[in-house]
This record gives sequence, C-alpha cells and structure tokens, in this order.
Amino acid sequence: MSQSPLVRRALFAAVFASGSAALIHEIAWARLIANWIGSTAAAQAVVLAVFMFGLAAGAVLFGRRSDRGRSPVSTYVALELAIAVYCIALPTLGRAIGGIYETSIGAHFDSEGWRFALRLMLAAALVLVPAVCMGGTLPVLVRALSTRGADTRTSIAGLYALNNIGAVAGTLAAGFFLLPTLGIQNSLVVGAVLNAVAAGIAKLAGPEPDASPHVGDDAEARTAGESLGTAGAWATLAALGLSGFAAMAYEVVFVRVIALGFGSSTYSFTLMLIGFISGLGVGSLIVSKVRVRRPLWWLAASQLGAAAAMASMMPFVERLPYWSASLRAAFTGSSNGFGAYLVGQGAIVLALLVVPTALIGIGFPLVAYLQSAASPRVGSKVGSTYAWNTIGNVLGTLMTTLVLIPTIGIGGALHVALALQILAGGILLAFALGAKPVERGVAMLGTAVVMLCYAIFGRGWHTTLNHAADHLRLREGPPPNATDAQRAVHPLASFDNWKKRYVIDLERWPNHVLAEDPDTTVLAIGREREAYIYVNGKGDASAGPMDMLTMEMLAHAPLMLLPHAKSVCLVGYGSGVSCGSALQHSIESLDLVEISEGVLQADPVFRTLNRGALSDPRVTVFREDARTFLRTTPKKYDLILSQPSNPWIAGIGSLFTVEYYRDAAARLNPGGAMCIWFHQYEQSDEAVELVLRSAHEVFPHVQIFFSYSSEVIAIASLEPLAIDFAAMEAHFDRAPLRRDLARVAFVDLASFLAYHAVADSRAAKLFGPGPLNTDDHQRLEYMGARNLFFGTEASILLTQDGYTRAADGSSDYLLERYAAWRAAQGDPLVREELAYTAALIGQVLMPEHRMTQALLAFAEQLPLATKPPSKVARGAAPALETLDFAEAINRAMFSTAAGDAYGAKEMLELCLKLEPGQPKAVMMLAERMVAEGRLPDATQLFEDALALRPDDTDLAMTAMRFFFVTDQHDKARLPSERLVMDPNTTNTEALTMMGILESEAQRYGNAVLLYRRALDVDPAYWQASASLIELLASNPSTGAEAVELLERSIALDPTNAVLKDLKARMSQPMQAPSPGAVPPAGPVPSPGSVPPAGNQPAPATQPPAGN
Repeated sequence: MSQSPLVRRALFAAVFASGSAALIHEIAWARLIANWIGSTAAAQAVVLAVFMFGLAAGAVLFGRRSDRGRSPVSTYVALELAIAVYCIALPTLGRAIGGIYETSIGAHFDSEGWRFALRLMLAAALVLVPAVCMGGTLPVLVRALSTRGADTRTSIAGLYALNNIGAVAGTLAAGFFLLPTLGIQNSLVVGAVLNAVAAGIAKLAGPEPDASPHVGDDAEARTAGESLGTAGAWATLAALGLSGFAAMAYEVVFVRVIALGFGSSTYSFTLMLIGFISGLGVGSLIVSKVRVRRPLWWLAASQLGAAAAMASMMPFVERLPYWSASLRAAFTGSSNGFGAYLVGQGAIVLALLVVPTALIGIGFPLVAYLQSAASPRVGSKVGSTYAWNTIGNVLGTLMTTLVLIPTIGIGGALHVALALQILAGGILLAFALGAKPVERGVAMLGTAVVMLCYAIFGRGWHTTLNHAADHLRLREGPPPNATDAQRAVHPLASFDNWKKRYVIDLERWPNHVLAEDPDTTVLAIGREREAYIYVNGKGDASAGPMDMLTMEMLAHAPLMLLPHAKSVCLVGYGSGVSCGSALQHSIESLDLVEISEGVLQADPVFRTLNRGALSDPRVTVFREDARTFLRTTPKKYDLILSQPSNPWIAGIGSLFTVEYYRDAAARLNPGGAMCIWFHQYEQSDEAVELVLRSAHEVFPHVQIFFSYSSEVIAIASLEPLAIDFAAMEAHFDRAPLRRDLARVAFVDLASFLAYHAVADSRAAKLFGPGPLNTDDHQRLEYMGARNLFFGTEASILLTQDGYTRAADGSSDYLLERYAAWRAAQGDPLVREELAYTAALIGQVLMPEHRMTQALLAFAEQLPLATKPPSKVARGAAPALETLDFAEAINRAMFSTAAGDAYGAKEMLELCLKLEPGQPKAVMMLAERMVAEGRLPDATQLFEDALALRPDDTDLAMTAMRFFFVTDQHDKARLPSERLVMDPNTTNTEALTMMGILESEAQRYGNAVLLYRRALDVDPAYWQASASLIELLASNPSTGAEAVELLERSIALDPTNAVLKDLKARMSQPMQAPSPGAVPPAGPVPSPGSVPPAGNQPAPATQPPAGN
C-alpha cells in the first residue's frame, strides 16, 4: 500500500514531538535523580549510561517485536502513552524509591562499592522503563513507514533527523524556559503532554496497512545491502560502535571545555547539548535528502572527515573565554543583554560543533540503511543498529568520565576519541568496495595532514583553558571615548592581550598543582606570601587578607557561639583554611565532604595556611556530593559548616534549597547549628532574600556575621543559641585558637563580636514572605547566572538595620550584649579596647558601612580606660612565655591603637625574641624609634636584621622601603640588589627602586633595563613607566619613545595624576633626568594594617597581571 504524503508528514510530526519530549524528560530526570545520588560526574555518568542502555534495549526489543506484530503504529502509540504516564508519576515514584535507597545505603554507608551499586539500582529503577520505551519508538516508526511503501533510507534518516531536531527544541525549552520558570515536576508534565500529542498524531495518521514491509524497486538499496556481505555488515556495526564511543567522548570533553570557556552554569551545558544534537540532526537530514550511491564510501569519508573537522576546530577552542568576554563587554550594558549573550554563545558553539557532529550524524542512518535495505526485518535491523551505536555511547560516557579525563586529562581524552574515530573510518574505508584506491589514498592522506597539523599547532589548546583564571569577570571593553592607544592595550583588543592578563604562566609560580578529575579542572598556584586556587577557571580561595578573614570566620563564628561543639561536618574544602581553623577548637571529629578530588590534590599549595588539616587524625574525608552525604549518613553533628562554591555553577544551587537545609537539620544533635556561607557580590537582593528565606523555612533562628561587606556567614539553628560570654572568653584564651585568630587580627572577643551583622530578631524581617529555592524549582541557579553576567551587587544586608533595640535602649547586637555582660561583671568594656578594632573594621567593611558607623557610635558611649588595656582577652592574661609570634604582634598592634606605647614596645621586643629579624616586628619597632627621634637606632636595627636573615625577601622589601622613605638611598642598595639579582623576579617594586638607585648613580643604561624588566612583568605598573619616561624624555634621541610610552601608560591608567602631570611637564623642555621625582611605591604601609577591601569582588584574588 502506498502511503499518502499527509500520513507521512503526520508520523514525522509525531517523532518531532517525541524527540522534544525525550530531551525535556532527560534533562529533568538528571536533576531529579541528582537530588538522591548527587551531582558528581560519576553519578551523572551512571544515570546517563543506564538511560542509554535502556534506549539500546528498547530498540532491540521493540524492533524485533515490530517485525513480528501487525500494528507498529499501535505499538508506537502505546509506547508514547506509557512514557507520558510514567513521567507524570516519576516524582512520586522517585520519593518512594529514594526512601528505600536512603535506608539501604545508610546501613552500608562505609562501603563505597555498595554505595555505587545502590546508585546504579536507583537509576535503573527510575529511568530504565521509560528509556526502554523511548528506545523502541524509532525502529517501530521505521517499520510503520516501511509498510506504507516508504524508501528505507529516507525513512530512517528523516525520522532520525526530525527526532534530533525535536530534541534540540526540547533542550531549548527545558534549559531556558521550563526548568527556570516551572520547575522539574511541571516540566515533566509538559514533556508528558508532548508524548500524548505524539501518540495522538500517530493514531490519527490513518488505519494500519498490511503489516508486511514494502521493499520497493530501490535497486541501489538492494545492491548495497546484498554486496555488503557478512564481514562488511559486522564491520559497519563495529565502526558505528567506535563512532558512538568517540561521539560521547567528544561530548564529555566539551562539557568541560565549555565550562572552562563560558563558565560552569547550567546554561553553558544546555548550549553545548544543543550544539551536539543540532549537528547530528543536520547529518541525518543530509542522508535523507541526498541520494547516496556509494554508502560505504560516504560512511568512511564521514568518519574520517569528522575526525579531521574536530582536530581542525580544536585550536580555536582556546579562544572561547576570550570570545565569551567580548560578548559580555558588548551586551552587559543592555537590559536584554543576557539573552543576547546566550544567543552569541550559542552561535559560537554551533559554529564550532556543527560540522564534526553533522559528519558523525551521517553514520547511524546510513549504517541502519545498509543493514536493513535488503531485509524484510526492518524494525529488527534498525533496532540492533541503534543498539550498537548506543552501546558505544554508553562506553564512551563511562570511560571518558571515569578513566580518561582523570588519568590523561581533557586533551588526552580528545586524542583517544580522535584515534577511535579514525579507526572507524579506516575500517569502513577497507570495505568501501565502491571507492577507488586513489580516493582512499587521498582521504587517508588528507586526514593524516590534518592530524599532523593538529599535532604541531593544536596541542596547546587545553593548556590555555586549564590555565585561564578569573576571566568571567571581564565585562567591559574600552570606554567609548577611549583613545587608540587605550584600545590597543585593553585585554579585549586581541587574544594575545587577553592571554597576558588572564592566563597563568606557571613558570612564575614555583609551587603549583594542576589536577583534572571527573568533575573539575583545578589549578592551585603559590609563591612566597601568595596562594590561589581556581576551579574550572573560577577563583575559589586565596591567601589574600580578605579571603583569609572569610575562611577563618566561617569556622570561628559558629564555633565561638557553640564552644562545646565536639562533632563537625564541613561541606567543601577549598584552600582548607576553614578546616584548619575549625580544628583549632576543642572538637573531637571533623567529617570533610568534598566533591572534587582535584581540590584535595591541590592541598600542598595551602598546607602551611591550613596547618596541615588533612593530616589531622580527627579528619575523615568523604569524596562525595554533600546532598547525598547528608541524606544518607547515619551520623549526627553539633555543627554543619556549608561552604559550597558560587550558586550560579550547575549543581551548586541544590546546596541552598529548603530540602538541603532539612537534610542538614535532620543530622544535627540537639542544640546544634548549621553555618551557611553566601555572598552578596554578583548577586541581587532577590537572590540573597531567596537564600535566607529558604534557610529560615527550616531554621527559625538565624544570626548573621560579615567577614567583609560582600561575604555572608549565617548561623542557623532550630532553637535559639544560648550565648555564653564566659564560655566564649575561656574558649578564646585557648592558645591554638588565639594563634589562629591572630592571623586575621582578632585581638580579643570584642573584636570578634564586632563583625556580628544581623541578630536573630531581625533576620526574618529582612526578607519577608516570597518564593523558596527548592529541589523541584531551583530558582537560585538560574538567577545566579544572570547576576554573574551583569555583575550586580546586593545591598539588602548593607543598608538594612540588623539589630532590634528594646524600650530600655538595650540592643541584641552581640557586641553590645557583651559590653552589658562585662559591666555586670564589674569590668566594663572601655573605649580603647575598640580603637584597634574600629580602625580595622573601617578598612575591611569601608568607613561608610552601617556596621562601621554602628561600632564607632557604640565606642563613643563607652568609658575611657583607667589603665592601658593590653590584654588579648578579658580574664587571666596569658603568660608571655605562652605567646607565639602572631599573638605577640597582634597584641603590639592592639596596644599601639590603644595608646599603650610601653605595652607595644614590650610585645615587639618579645616578637623579635621569638623570631629574630622578623620584618613586620622590625618595621614596627623601627617606626617607634623614628617617632622617638632615634633614626640611627632604627637603621642599625634593620642592618642587624639583614645580616641575620640575608635571604628573607620580605625583610629585604621592608628594609628597602624604610631606607627610601627615610632618605637613606645608599643603604637601600643592599636589599634592592638582593631582590633583583634573580633574572626571573617578578618584584616590580624592587626593580623600579633599583632602577632609581642606578639612575642616581648615573648608570642610566642599567636603570632603563631595570624599568623595562618591571614593565615586562606588569605593563600597568605606573611607577616604573613614569620613571622610565622621565629618563627617556631627557635624551633627545629617545624622546619619541618616551611620548609613546606615556600614551600607553595613560591608556592603561587614565586617571593617574602622576602620569597626567608628567604629560603636562613633557610639553615643556625637559631639563635633566629626575630619577627621584616619581614615588616608586607610594608611602610605606602601616605595618599592622590590613589592606582595604577595595573592590575585591570575589573570595579569590586575581594574581598580578601577566603572572
């Protein structure tokens, strides 16, 4: 029976709707099941493998059934309806099976093999049935069309193409609309409706014709099928399996590539998926439209061409972060810019992937055509062919995720995939009887040339991506009124400019770790006083003062309020500083839950800062997703510390949901608490409210501390926390804890309580009623990606009053409560005790911050001291012999701020006994000597220290600055020479100061070389450029070069007053070199000061440009 065009179009429409539904379901399932088995790459690979195995099983099962049955359309209708019903019931079924899973895994929690087996069984129980049904739809429909006289090739390729195009539509709908606006359960309902629509269309397509397949007069098809032979048939299936492996390996690699280039948001994953599926659809569409006369030749050429296209494209991949930054700069200023930004990213992904994936997409329909062309068992042949391809997909997913990337990285994994793709092409080429030897030779030679070019020029693509850092915060191009010089030096002016600014040169960082695990690419770098860790290109922690304050506060704030806590669970390791700080308290056990093996491997870079936390016997490490751990562990804790990464990252939003907080609450001992880290930078007020409202939904009591203005540390509990100031003071007097707190300038309990930002009574009033972040509807993840793009800054906790004042004037500000308690003890808090803290918090939170103002106002109300308050904590002052250096230097700074000169001198002398020649102590004592008119004594102090510690670069820097500021340039030469003798030094300040000394000695050539070395390290270091410009301008032969350098320097720093003044003076005749006219590094910093927070946007500080 001949089929009508209308019926054919109806069945094609059905498969389009079915493809859309399939991807909606698949994306929703992945998120739903992640709530039970976690978001690790291994767990997601298991789910995907089970799903694809189900597709393969369904294709074989229903393909054979369709050949035996008489009503393939009815079977198709039944399959679509079964999928619809099952997916609507899936959330309910998931809760039931998830409960069994939690009970079962809890009984065998310490067995990693048992946990893996249970996850596999859970995934199978939830997705295997609908996956089998989905896998059966394509061979059944091909069989249905074959009974209506359709050409086998166009039927298979057309259906597969429409199914993929529908899948693209479903991915777009799920990733950009359904999940962000409707949540998981409602998205599944939409998918189920599409399944029902597909079933309805197929049912209305017309009555079932005779069930016997129609083998028409396609002589080419019969010839191709008959000439293939048994060996050729198996060869095409083997090649298709290899191609399936390579295709999924490419996809897994590109998940990581897109994360490194565009960021790890769920939108990035969606765009990558769209790019891959679109190409597969295009390839199938080509097969359906083009008359294929030599199918084996086509297959061989498509496989080799796919490898060549993928290899040729990879050298462009390293430019992804540069292109992404260019898009951000172009669209950030527009209210609709985020949508345009995503469209631009999608266009880039399509441009890169469409050719290689289209060539891969030619494979399945052509092999299925060859297998079924001369066979009456069309359904069975298509099903088995589909299974071969899908089994290759399963193996590619598992092997790439669990084996290849952890062992040989994303670059090595890509090489394996390319090799398998070429092997598949070689197998097919050997059987391509229609291809002439010359054609085979040309094809193989062309592919070999491409691979050779890739081996020579393209191998470094993954290095650029792996070493790129903090590039996601580049949002602005040159200003509209920028000069040509300004545009030329901007990071977005060229890819080379961008690389100099955002790609880490590991040769400049002697202490570094690069680790690639199934989940992340981790780069940790360290040298001298600096350390940074980047996860998928995003800064997660550093040794900077603001980061250190945050990381220590995260542990100390809750443990000071819970001084008797014994058991702690820490979610997220990062630098390990929070873990190390928690271990300074009197806890008995700490369970560390970290999803990334790479983060743990990066620990050596931070081992000094985190006090060797991982080697502490109280620490037990669980390489696990926090959701799964807290849901399944049988343990309970006094405190749960949760410090995940930023919530715009895919999967992280689940660690800010109501259900996550409930899981945590269920694991708390009576009187316990949960500490939640969040941030206000790159977030909106709506996002901050959403997080706090969701936490408050479970925990009715919330106290909030700030570490600095953008960092939020919320301490949530089921009951009000009993505030015991006596226990806190006793706790503070413990030597290990004092020493740890001293690193971030906490001198006493009052200085710590000054960071209390929001009291329990005010927390709920700040956010009020509104939507919640739930497992079903993870609003935060999508909201966070948008806020990152615009770089918004939440202000709700900065502007709203955080305390409640009673009728008697008392406040629930913990510092005020502490002062009242002190007064009741007969030892009132005095104004001098807060002098150092007030100065410090003004730098950390900014002078205009509401908390700084509140602290200053409160301090004004306190009485003046009757004696110098030089104790670190109220109560029995520790004996001097028990103090370590950090405590002693902190006490010295405290005494200085409080006006206790004698106490400061006593502590500084103790510091130099504990660490002779220590730079900070030497500088502070020297400053005191200078203030007393004892410059020769201060000079001698430095000279003695330099003799004692000749290799201490910190001391050399401090001495150099001191001698410059005190106009003893002759004495500055020794420390300066020590600092610049290393030809690879990156110390721009030392190079510049040494250049000034050489210029004063009239060794101008040496001075020029030193200035140029400084500018090679950092072209924006204006002190070096200004000094060099003065020197060049004084010589007529280099005057033009001076003008050019001045223009470049102003372009890099347009508001610099020194450079502007230099430009004005250069318009007049230059007299002679003025080597000392340009201040080399500004005033010598106060030795005890904490650098101001400035505009630091993130927990991890970016290393110097070009480093």
